[in-house]
Order: sequence, then C-alpha cells, then structure tokens
Amino acid sequence: MLCLIFVRHGDYSRTADGGDLTERGTEQSRAIGEILAELYPDVGLILSSPLSRAQQTASHIKEKFGAAVALEKNDNLGEDKRADFVIQDMPRLSSQFGTVVVVTHLPVIKDCSKHLGGPSVEPRNCEANIFTFDETDWAKVNGVTPLHLCIRPN
Repeated sequence: MLCLIFVRHGDYSRTADGGDLTERGTEQSRAIGEILAELYPDVGLILSSPLSRAQQTASHIKEKFGAAVALEKNDNLGEDKRADFVIQDMPRLSSQFGTVVVVTHLPVIKDCSKHLGGPSVEPRNCEANIFTFDETDWAKVNGVTPLHLCIRPN
C-alpha cells in the first residue's frame, strides 16, 4: 500500500516575509503531529516548503515522530509551486522512506489532489489530506482513485 500525507501549515501571522506560526498555529501543528504519529507510525520523511510557517509546522510534527524520521526543506514546495515535483519524485521518496508527509500550501495540495485522482480539496490550516493506494508501485497508480481521508485537529 502507498500512502502520501499532505498537511497545510498552521495558522500564522501574515507579514511581508510570509509570517511565523501564531500560538494557535503551534498548537494545531502539535495536535496534527500527535494524531499522525499515532495513526501512521511508519512515516519516514517529512518534506517542508521553504516558508517559515511550513517549516515550523513540519518541525512540530516531527517532534511527535522522533529522531528516526527525516525532515527536509524543499524549495519546490513553495506556495507558488504545483504538483510536478511531488508527483515526479514520489516513487523515489516512497521507496526510500515509506509513508511521506508533505507540509506545504493550499495551491500545492489542491493541485496534488487533482493529479492523484483525489477529490477537490480546500484544506484548512493544519488539516491533513491523506491519499492511500492499494498498490505497492507508483507506476501503477495512474488512473487509480485513491482512498482519501481528511483529518482536522481541534
């Protein structure tokens, strides 16, 4: 089974340079991290947008998984990017790390959901959109409708 988890960054203070998480955003990030660590203990990699709010969200999520999970910043996940990087690199990443969490922005998540054959999504801050395929090879998921699960922390 293949699993890819997208998390939109937590609530943040909007500033010219993008903004940092608010106290609420920090709480949201820790809550979704706790939920994901319990439900998906096989996560091996957390990828993050280069913007500070996404990196902070990813760091709080990683705290719940511990040292065994890799955390990487990726410039291809900024809010002005689209699904190409994620879709093209997923075979390599999932074969190396298993389940992958991608912390990014609304446009990227919407575009990835569309490319993965999932529903139209409008994720709230710190909402996790999880796509699971009954396949073990990314080459076979083209045209296959994934199981889509949405988790929202309180």
